[in-house]
Amino acid sequence: MHSQTQNILQALNETECLYHRLVLLVGETRSGKTTVLQEVLSGLVKVSIKFADLQKTIANGGGPATPDELKKRFVDYIDNLTRGKDQAKVRMVFGS
Repeated sequence: MHSQTQNILQALNETECLYHRLVLLVGETRSGKTTVLQEVLSGLVKVSIKFADLQKTIANGGGPATPDELKKRFVDYIDNLTRGKDQAKVRMVFGS
């Protein structure tokens, strides 16, 4: 892995606790910014959360539930979507 890629990954990890989690990548034209970003992003795995599936999972028939039951349903849903994937590389996105 290139040192530039390692630097970007380190910067991304350092943003975990920040509100905006923003990293600005700047450099001269043709300095390799795009190549480095492609390398950084190539290892990530996109997992889509479908609103209808999430609602169905959380509602579980529409009956009443305790907060702990709802939390468990949500965690189980996410665990099912990401099973077998490297958790450090998974990025969740909301889809339809």
